[in-house]
Amino acid sequence: IGARSRALDLEEVEAMAYGTHKFVSDGLQSALLVALVFACWTVGRTGTLPTSKIVDFLFYANYVLESSNEV
Repeated sequence: IGARSRALDLEEVEAMAYGTHKFVSDGLQSALLVALVFACWTVGRTGTLPTSKIVDFLFYANYVLESSNEV
């Protein structure tokens, strides 16, 4: 019974660690996405790049951000 109890305790610790990691990771991803959209909006307002290039970059950067979060 002692080994089973320790295994269950360890499983709870692992679940808590994973949940904390996921929460922090998702929070960082959201913050980076907001920063990315703001940066693209700023560049778009200045007219430095055409809108189509900004949209292409935004989709690519979001794809990379989503992909790296799933690793």
